[in-house]
Amino acid sequence: MGKLEHRLVGQGRWPMVVIDDYHPEPRSLVDRAGALSDFDSNARDYYPGVKRPVDHVLYAENIRKYSEALLTSFGEVGDLIDSTYAIANRKPAELLPIQRIPHYDTADQNQLALVHYLCDPKCGGTAFYRHRSTKIERISTRNEALFQQALGREATTHGLPAADYVDGDTNLFEKVASVDALFNRAIIYPASLLHSGTINPLVRSSQTVATMRLTVTAHFEMLSIS
Repeated sequence: MGKLEHRLVGQGRWPMVVIDDYHPEPRSLVDRAGALSDFDSNARDYYPGVKRPVDHVLYAENIRKYSEALLTSFGEVGDLIDSTYAIANRKPAELLPIQRIPHYDTADQNQLALVHYLCDPKCGGTAFYRHRSTKIERISTRNEALFQQALGREATTHGLPAADYVDGDTNLFEKVASVDALFNRAIIYPASLLHSGTINPLVRSSQTVATMRLTVTAHFEMLSIS
């Protein structure tokens, strides 16, 4: 198993786990990703790039190896919900306004997100944010409407965000934590945290999967919270 580190994020002290040397065969995962032509965009989600499926069963087996180690931060971990290869390669000018600010995957408090970097450090990592006006760092069913209403007001008063990936503090969001990319590093955190990929512009313009910002993204359940 890989080297595991428990961290706490933001004023809420939200749990996050960073695991280096996460997968026993990372190069095999890269090879199985195939060519860029095997990836597709999905208009139903807002991921700023392309995806393709991962072998769900094999990937779930590796996550289960860490179940006991994850108890400290998350409690009992349940089933894998989804897992995909992902490459963030959309040009800044093509980003929708919602893709130019930090986002959350779900308001479900019992869902965890995993990002597994299959690229080197220059591809950029992942940053976590606090919304300045509401002080929100993690979305729930109790504050989701408040957050969305605040964003609507700010689009009127501040204008739409610039056509670029968010990278650090902005007038609306404050960065509270970040994790650098490292080949075969995985990070696990509540899927309801406000976050954004830190996307290196040189990597965005690459044309081969091996030199792009290749990750596996996955979601799974917490069955109990410690």
